[in-house]
Amino acid sequence: MHITLVLSALSKEEDLEDIYQNFSFLDLDALLISKFDETRHIGNVINFLIRHNTTPLSYISIGQTIPNDILCECKRYILDKLVGTL
Repeated sequence: MHITLVLSALSKEEDLEDIYQNFSFLDLDALLISKFDETRHIGNVINFLIRHNTTPLSYISIGQTIPNDILCECKRYILDKLVGTL
């Protein structure tokens, strides 16, 4: 079994932390961050991922069309989003 925790990019950093702590007992294999298409501010997600770098970010979702809007190239998308805001 592969356990992936789904978190929203819209969540506050403190909420991301609380959700992660509440489900970390499941021995999480990966993270999926959803709703990247609904925000321009992803610092909360970046900070969270830095703190929890032992659980890999395997997927992000950028829209409502499943499975087409689920991306595996997370680092590239996040970098493009960050560079686009500079």
